[in-house]
Amino acid sequence: YVTITFVNGSNKLVSVSVPKGSVAPNIGEIKLNGYNFKNWYSNSNLTSTFDFTKPIYENTVIYGNYEIGDIDISWYDSNKATFNISTAKQLRGFAALASNGTSFSGKTVNLINNIDLENENWTPITSFNGTFNGNYYTISNLKITDAKGSVGFFAKLTSTATVTKLKFKNVTFDNSTASQSGTVAGTSSGAKIEKISVDNITINGQTNAGGIVGSSNGGTIINECSVTNGTVSVSSTDAGGILGASSGNLTLTNLYANVTVSSDSIAAPDTGGILGSYTNASNALTMKYVIFTGKVSTSSFIYNTAGAIYGRIGTGSTGNSSYDNDKFGNKTNWFYDTNKYGSGSKTELARGTGKTTTELQTVSTYAGWDTNIWNITSGKYPTLKMN
Repeated sequence: YVTITFVNGSNKLVSVSVPKGSVAPNIGEIKLNGYNFKNWYSNSNLTSTFDFTKPIYENTVIYGNYEIGDIDISWYDSNKATFNISTAKQLRGFAALASNGTSFSGKTVNLINNIDLENENWTPITSFNGTFNGNYYTISNLKITDAKGSVGFFAKLTSTATVTKLKFKNVTFDNSTASQSGTVAGTSSGAKIEKISVDNITINGQTNAGGIVGSSNGGTIINECSVTNGTVSVSSTDAGGILGASSGNLTLTNLYANVTVSSDSIAAPDTGGILGSYTNASNALTMKYVIFTGKVSTSSFIYNTAGAIYGRIGTGSTGNSSYDNDKFGNKTNWFYDTNKYGSGSKTELARGTGKTTTELQTVSTYAGWDTNIWNITSGKYPTLKMN
């Protein structure tokens, strides 16, 4: 076998292995935020187009010709630690920089205006390691279609990343082969995500889909976040109103979701109103002060891995009692609406504390909850202040 590597300048895009003597796969365009693809070339000077009909006998690099599109990076100065973004062109410029190797570690990107992406297809920002502060401004009409792998505003957040004080409105992800899908990030590897609101959401993925994050590991913290109005669905397993799946240390606090969460899996859907699934041998999960007022829907399933707050928590093989663990943690502050949740006995597993709509709109229900974080008034569901 030989290795064929597709690059843009010095940045590796993808590598594939093929039998020696076969031809290189013509993979077409690899989309990059803020750039327009032209063609593939056999040399770094981009003077000779690559011949995809010619047999390959050695490791080969194929060079992409990308031209800067409709973006603005005039705000960026590598000597600065703080940046302000106020337009869609600047946001796409940020995406282009972060996706093509620019590190924002130790730096802060501030949103200083509402930005409408006008449903133009967004390419997930490959990786981000800094702080993105939305300052409570809104990114609206975020749309991602026909993407694979990790899908979100950010594809991946690293352990040094923080995303805070950011609102999203009108989110549409339709990616049938996406392995991780979340509004903020497809994957979080220990990032801190707080004070995020998402309203009017449609996420369709293959597996690991969440209203905020698709999948997480390595100590991710999700705090003071809400997802309202819409659906989070997967054709396979692991869907949650906030987080699809996690396999590492995890903190989930002060969360609200009012969406329909669904899975088409006929075996173990791992689907929950807040969290789809959590698997970690040390059970290093902190979850408290969470509310779900939506619906969990599954086609049918063999094992009990769908529930109001979470689908599955535990380790062990499928069918093991740890997969049906309703004894995990202190669930007294895990609330769900019994008047709205579920459509049949199979989905109505008491993974949380069920309350009627009236009870959830009664102030005394929330004794001990932090009123600096929550707006709690009679006759309404609580809302997050996010101040």
